[in-house]
Amino acid sequence: MSRSIGGLSLTARDAASAAVGAAHAVFVFALYDSLGFTTAYFHTALRAAFTVWTAVGALLLGTAVGWCWFRHRLALPAVTTAGVLAWSLVETLPYAPRFSEVGYTAVGLTPFTLYRWGWLVVLAAAAVAAGVECAVRRRLLA
Repeated sequence: MSRSIGGLSLTARDAASAAVGAAHAVFVFALYDSLGFTTAYFHTALRAAFTVWTAVGALLLGTAVGWCWFRHRLALPAVTTAGVLAWSLVETLPYAPRFSEVGYTAVGLTPFTLYRWGWLVVLAAAAVAAGVECAVRRRLLA
């Protein structure tokens, strides 16, 4: 069933994909807070810009992964994204106790920060994974 909103036709699959994107964005910010990064997002214009960049990226990345699954049943984009996220968390955890002691700026960039800010790279990797999965399916079903 399709619903039209402002001339844009949305299906239940599209709504589910958007829900995955929203859940991913909430999850990324929850991890950000739980790791001990600052929760005061808008102290400076630059921090505000990075927060908006992260929010938009997390939403788009999650929505793209959801869309691949709900529209085409492609699992590799989700596996790729989850793998990169898990790697970034594992590599960032050793730094987490220092965040509360010295503050984030004294620690520098972490893999999780790179995941948050470099979401376009993760999105590209997920797209490549989707292409590989499609190619393998075509080969196997041909």
